[in-house]
Amino acid sequence: MNNNIINIKKDKFASLFLNGLFVIGTFIIIFLVSICYRQLKEVSKSEAIIRHTNLVHSKLEKLISLVKDGETSQSCYLLTNDSIFLKSHNKLKNEIDKSFKELKGLLSDNKIQILNLNLLRNLVGKKFIILKESIRIHNVDASKESLVKNLYIGKITMDAIEVKINEMIGLETILLKQRNANSIFVNQYSPKLFLSVTLFIIFIFVSAYIKINYDIKKLTKSNNDLLINRETFEHAQEIAKISSWSYNSKDMKIFFSDNVFLMMGYKPNEFPSTVEGYLEYVLPEDRHIIIDGMKNVIENDTPSLTFYRVRRKNGEVRFIKSSGKTIIDNYGNKLRIGVNNDITEQNEKDRILEEKIFDLERSNNELLSFNHVASHDLQEPLRKIQTFISRIFTDQENKFSEKSTEYLAKTQNAANKMQKLIDDLLQFSRTNKSNKIFKVSDLNQILENSKQEIGQLIEDKKAIITSDNLPTVDIIPFQIQQLFSNLLVNSLKYCEENIKPIVKIKYELVTQIDIQNFININNLSFHKISIIDNGIGFEQQYADTIFVLFQRLHKESNYQGTGIGLTICKKIIENHKGFIVAKSELNKGSEFTFYIPS
Repeated sequence: MNNNIINIKKDKFASLFLNGLFVIGTFIIIFLVSICYRQLKEVSKSEAIIRHTNLVHSKLEKLISLVKDGETSQSCYLLTNDSIFLKSHNKLKNEIDKSFKELKGLLSDNKIQILNLNLLRNLVGKKFIILKESIRIHNVDASKESLVKNLYIGKITMDAIEVKINEMIGLETILLKQRNANSIFVNQYSPKLFLSVTLFIIFIFVSAYIKINYDIKKLTKSNNDLLINRETFEHAQEIAKISSWSYNSKDMKIFFSDNVFLMMGYKPNEFPSTVEGYLEYVLPEDRHIIIDGMKNVIENDTPSLTFYRVRRKNGEVRFIKSSGKTIIDNYGNKLRIGVNNDITEQNEKDRILEEKIFDLERSNNELLSFNHVASHDLQEPLRKIQTFISRIFTDQENKFSEKSTEYLAKTQNAANKMQKLIDDLLQFSRTNKSNKIFKVSDLNQILENSKQEIGQLIEDKKAIITSDNLPTVDIIPFQIQQLFSNLLVNSLKYCEENIKPIVKIKYELVTQIDIQNFININNLSFHKISIIDNGIGFEQQYADTIFVLFQRLHKESNYQGTGIGLTICKKIIENHKGFIVAKSELNKGSEFTFYIPS
């Protein structure tokens, strides 16, 4: 679930990153395109300015040409007195006025040139006045000196006109150079800019194509995986007899998996996919469970677990366990998801198990009653038998025949064996049923208590018992004391005749690796305690048999016992989550080793 949430957050971050990158790329493209647009406008403007400058230059040259034509017409008239030249002279004046009007329109954005144009207009007007005066002087046949003087003034005026036109052409030439330089710059860098923009746009589109293609492949794979997972999930639901559902509290819609219908004995979507439609198949007395559960979910959003019964299409009643929880999807919608589990078979098994548990509890109670009988009712008459036999032997010992005395002795021996068997059975029962109260205890002291408990046997056998320093362990003290006592008694009981019993108690802290060949264990380390004797031993093939209840390797006539002592030892070790093993060789002694988790 945590890995899914992390993946959702990563996908959201990737989506936001890509959206941000797309917006930034869009703004960059718009910015670069606007620059290109401005560059195109600059190119067009530069070309228009160049055309404008060339046109002004051309108009100025035409103007001076017209003025010169007027002066030429005057000279021709003065030389020939032909009036036809005067007609062309008047026509030129109209064209000059037209040229001034055109130049004024062309130079309207340049105040300096407008000022120069006005001065030029005055000079041209003055020139034509002088030309007209020269013609008048010539027509009235005035003195030659006056005509020459007027022509001289006309020449000076003409020179001033040429100077002013050249000045204006010079200004236009300077502007033309500047505009040419700007046009060259624009023309030089515009292709690079266009190329950069084009390459960037291509990069953006190629990147977008690669990303979209990758996402499509990823989406295709995800859809395929989703399809496989869905089919697997549906198949798993059918095998496990479970089904799933989801409820959207916003639009009050519920979605059922196909197995919801199949578990009811219907085909998918054979009945309405609604809460009301599903409730039709819930037993009437159980419908309130679902309704109350939904109200609780809406109010508290807590996980739910409900049990109810449904009636299948064939009329069969099935038991359903439904669990649900609330989640929030990627769009912030609150969804309730859940799983329905058909527990009819499990419910039947639980019922049978409960019956068996009831029978077991009854048997345990009967066993407790038997323990009570064994510890009180059986032992009381047995003790009386032992007492009366003992009194008979004391009071009437010399009055019985040898045969009668033998029979009474066997009866007493049988009663003693019966007493021993009952005591051992009670001891075994207490090992199973006693309160298992653990306490941190010193095993050295526990061993010493055991030796004192069997002190008379040790003294009778003249046994030698040595021990390593034992640890302090969390144990059930009285059971471990009983364990030591039983194992020591076992070593002393099965000793060689005429050989002093020697018992060694060894201790070692071992790890899981050291004992992994013995048993499957979970603890990392164990206290290993071995009790080694020099007794008669036994064949190794019986190493497991000796721990079974009532199993004996030797005849009772040779060694007294009930076959319960080692079984009690094994049970005690199991109560401590440990284990016990035996290793022996006939006539070469035995070694009993038990392991207690550290």
